Amino acid sequence: MRDDLKKKGLSQEMTKLLLAERKLEEFKALLPLSKSNPDLIVKLLILYPKELASKENIEKKLISEMITIDVIESILEAINAQKIQNPMSEQQC
Repeated sequence: MRDDLKKKGLSQEMTKLLLAERKLEEFKALLPLSKSNPDLIVKLLILYPKELASKENIEKKLISEMITIDVIESILEAINAQKIQNPMSEQQC
């Protein structure tokens, strides 16, 4: 499984996180929307909600209920349409 994720371009760190959080099915569902940047999908699924919950002092469960797969899909579509900037592009500069 880890090798399959690596072949899809997912970093080792993000692979560990994805498997630990049991978000593989969600990742697979979103991958067609961002094949060139699979790490972004993991960040949208796991890291950004955790960060938001921490900064806003909101329970992670509540954030997870608000940031659904549909919301993440909309974010990825907006990035693809260049309506919003890819947060990963800032890190690469």
